[in-house]
Amino acid sequence: MSQTDIYYRIRRILSFNFNVEDHGNLYTASLNNQLGLSPMELNLLLYHIEQSFNIKLKDGLETEVSSLNQLVSYVSHEVNRKNLN
Repeated sequence: MSQTDIYYRIRRILSFNFNVEDHGNLYTASLNNQLGLSPMELNLLLYHIEQSFNIKLKDGLETEVSSLNQLVSYVSHEVNRKNLN
């Protein structure tokens, strides 16, 4: 699965579950400042991502990622690692 596919799937999760409007390219958007996610919402986003991609994200990831592109890169790594096994 490409990073572009992952990006658009996460965007759909954001739009559907968190009312983040689709205003063009959000790839480098800050999860907190630009997308307006609270720490609790970020944890919920990570849960939805785990369910959508059937992966397990590491504990504490919410403190390591601050932008959508960082999250996409991490999810891409986990999805590809899972597919290799």
